[in-house]
Amino acid sequence: MSEGARKAGQFAGAVERLAGVLAVNEIIRARRFLGVDTSGEERETLLGMPLPELLHAAQALTSAVCLRQQTETAEHMRELVAQQKAAQEPRKGPFAS
Repeated sequence: MSEGARKAGQFAGAVERLAGVLAVNEIIRARRFLGVDTSGEERETLLGMPLPELLHAAQALTSAVCLRQQTETAEHMRELVAQQKAAQEPRKGPFAS
């Protein structure tokens, strides 16, 4: 094996390890957002997983985070609409103007 090929292989391995660590960090952040803590043992398990599995898990959690954010936004908008409707309704009672 030539020196160039060996260095290229080392670089590719380093990039894959870095991608794995970044994917694990994103998985942990997504789980935290969704209300699930990640133990040190779970983190080590994630770090030992192959990159394709980590990427698949990260994508699934990204979808879950997006869904949670959309749900929270929809609930907030419903509350705002209800408040606006309540403010527009004519007041009733002895002190209504």
